[in-house]
Amino acid sequence: MYFGFKGQNYEVWGSVYPPGEDSYLLAESFTAKGRVLDVGCGSGIQSLTAAKTADYVLGIDINPEAVEVARHNTKLNNMNNVEFILSDLFSHVNGKFDTIIFNPPYLPGKDGGKHALAWDGGIDGSEVINQFIKNSGKHLTEDGIAYLLYSSLNDSDKILAKISHEGFKHEIISSKKLFLETLYVVKFGL
Repeated sequence: MYFGFKGQNYEVWGSVYPPGEDSYLLAESFTAKGRVLDVGCGSGIQSLTAAKTADYVLGIDINPEAVEVARHNTKLNNMNNVEFILSDLFSHVNGKFDTIIFNPPYLPGKDGGKHALAWDGGIDGSEVINQFIKNSGKHLTEDGIAYLLYSSLNDSDKILAKISHEGFKHEIISSKKLFLETLYVVKFGL
């Protein structure tokens, strides 16, 4: 699959989830500065959007094919301040970042086919989201900001409570109503 977004070109193949409304909403909602971490990079759309204004971007994904696709798209767009590695959330991430971006698997479900890593958020859809929130503080600089996308299919009150419980201030900065759900982007930091 080929597509364009904000003046950049992308290719997606195999088990890599093609960007949808969620990807585009998040990419239009964040402000990237300094060192950026794109968790669950998929095709690299968030990473390459961030690379336009950031000093350095590290994209990570649990899917080796996603890392391959994102690297391909980086070359396709002649970006030189981006790299990609294989990592399950923060398992292979070192250091702190000024901006962290995450379009997580957020749909409730279990064992859903070749794109499941990209959308299956567990029984209630928030298992991966909760792990991300719990561990993101270890990787944010003092003034760092995280941007997290989630759905009305998740329990918004629980997600926002988890963010507060971890000591972050938060604000929902954008949303988009779709046919069966509403997507939200929440910005949080210390």
